[in-house]
Amino acid sequence: MKEKFEALILQLHEIVQQQTDFEALLNDLSTRLSALSGAFEDLMDLNQQYVKTNPNVPKVHFDPDTSVLSVEEDGVRRKVAKLNRADPDVPIEYIGGNTVTGFKPKPPKDPVVEHEEIGRKLAYNLEAYYREASKIWDIVDEDLLGKKKSRFIGAKMVRNKLIEHGEEGQIRAFGTDDLSGPKIRPQYKKKPKQKWEDLGLVPNTTELLERILGRLEQFNDS
Repeated sequence: MKEKFEALILQLHEIVQQQTDFEALLNDLSTRLSALSGAFEDLMDLNQQYVKTNPNVPKVHFDPDTSVLSVEEDGVRRKVAKLNRADPDVPIEYIGGNTVTGFKPKPPKDPVVEHEEIGRKLAYNLEAYYREASKIWDIVDEDLLGKKKSRFIGAKMVRNKLIEHGEEGQIRAFGTDDLSGPKIRPQYKKKPKQKWEDLGLVPNTTELLERILGRLEQFNDS
């Protein structure tokens, strides 16, 4: 993802050379996107830290010598399966699966519980990320392209529907996912009128960057 951010920022710098009337706005976008890139990396790191430090998340182990797959819970390891080698002389390479968790941020405790502290930081930073991502998209669609109202995309939908204007009785909750990244996964006291789903930080950021790139090409051709 870092490469996608860098490519987009480079594109902005090139456009500045041709569209000097918009230099301040384009430079502001570059600055915001650079900060968002760093925030993305930090969130993905927190996503992995939460899973790694949470004792309630089962840990998967694979022994390449015996081809035994086991799961560790509460310090106890139990065998799940013994995998069969296609070639007896070639060890199986276990790539790993996708670990998914869900949590509600809890108040601090003394002594500090590590995974809960990480969860609080992840929750706060994730909400801040989507507020800034939504702002960046508004700048591109409204200030740069001149639209009256920016189009809804994943990042803006998460900010509007799951953070700022959630359903009545919505309970603040989050999730982690090895593949799609951290998610905002609110819980509800009653069935929501319309349930919005956060697809994850990775797909939402990918869409945001691709949409911005398309808008920049449109702007540069105008």
